[in-house]
Amino acid sequence: MNINDFEQFASMWELANEGVHNKVTPSCIEWSYEILKDHSIDDIMDALIANAKDPKNGRFAPTPAAIIEQIRIAHEKAKQPVGLQALPENWDEWDA
Repeated sequence: MNINDFEQFASMWELANEGVHNKVTPSCIEWSYEILKDHSIDDIMDALIANAKDPKNGRFAPTPAAIIEQIRIAHEKAKQPVGLQALPENWDEWDA
């Protein structure tokens, strides 16, 4: 992110917190921004949505660590070839 993304980030962070009835302070938003600023605003938005949908974590206010984990998971999934996840590493193990 860059400083031009701060307002969008602040709005998203407030909304994600209000979804679980948690009010955030401006200093909390600035602190979270500092922790997450190395990630793109799109990755953060996607991670906030994924976090809210997560049956376990979605019940709680998002933390920077939870958002970083959601970004990591999304990037790992993006590295996997579509439709090939079930294929064995060693073709000799494939039972035809």
